[in-house]
Amino acid sequence: MYLLNRWFKDWRGRRVHVIRWEPETERVIYMRDGYPDECFSPLWKFKRVFTECGPPDEKQQRPEGRGD
Repeated sequence: MYLLNRWFKDWRGRRVHVIRWEPETERVIYMRDGYPDECFSPLWKFKRVFTECGPPDEKQQRPEGRGD
């Protein structure tokens, strides 16, 4: 298992945070905004659906609980 800190976007443009890679099972483990549980995908599918991007720009993010 390898711990990671990388950012990707899915085919809809939604950002995910990749936190772990498991070479034994060839799975990528990632977190989605607003979803508390870990998500996973086989590496072959992850490579097809996701493209790497930079981390979110913290200056553009609004504080939690603010919808303005």
